[in-house]
Amino acid sequence: MFRAILAATGEEVCICLQPGLFYGCHIGSPGQPPRIAFSVDGMTVTGDHDWVRTDGTDWASLVLSHQGTTYTARVSRPASETALPQGTLRITGSETVTHELDPESILHDLPLA
Repeated sequence: MFRAILAATGEEVCICLQPGLFYGCHIGSPGQPPRIAFSVDGMTVTGDHDWVRTDGTDWASLVLSHQGTTYTARVSRPASETALPQGTLRITGSETVTHELDPESILHDLPLA
């Protein structure tokens, strides 16, 4: 599970992978119809999570691909116990758009090595 708020727009992002059950994504402003929303079984979507170390920072990622569009959420391991994680959401379809996430809003259960 991954939840956050897009820093520039205030839109909420929720991506969920429940292998064998359902995969879903919701992006939209609170109280408004979402601009992106789907919840499907594993036959029509692919999803995965992983971690990488880049330039001395550990990053966990959650990737969900549905109908030709890939949603990649990345979140860093905080540099200290008091620091906040950093994160991005990249949406890749006919074009690629990367959104910065509000560090105070990031909630996830992604493994960080």
